[in-house]
Amino acid sequence: MIKRMEETRNGNRVIDGIVIVAKEFHYSWNCVSDILTKISEIEGFEEANDTAVREMVYFAMESV
Repeated sequence: MIKRMEETRNGNRVIDGIVIVAKEFHYSWNCVSDILTKISEIEGFEEANDTAVREMVYFAMESV
């Protein structure tokens, strides 16, 4: 369970970083979606392509 919590924290950090960079450099949603798909192929980051994560990223990118 502790390993799972650490994976979640690491995943959250990665996703937060993607949102920050995407907003700063005006990445399109298609670009960010592709990044999430690629990251989800890495062991421990499979949830990056889950609908809930993608929706949160999408709305975070839209916020000012």
